[in-house]
Amino acid sequence: MSLPKPKKEYSQTEESQTRAQIDRMDQSNRKKGQDVEIAGDERLIVTDSVTGDRGVIGVAAGVVTWTAL
Repeated sequence: MSLPKPKKEYSQTEESQTRAQIDRMDQSNRKKGQDVEIAGDERLIVTDSVTGDRGVIGVAAGVVTWTAL
């Protein structure tokens, strides 16, 4: 997110625009303590803690899959 630099004088309009931009970006953040749904082009990428290999976790016809990256 790239917010505009604040001006020396307060502007209610600019403050409102800045807050609206923060709200829009906050809506797209994943939150702790909430379910995570991965859909569309999103992927769940994990790293094996022993080998360091990275892969994508998926589900195909009810079967959990792991595909190396």
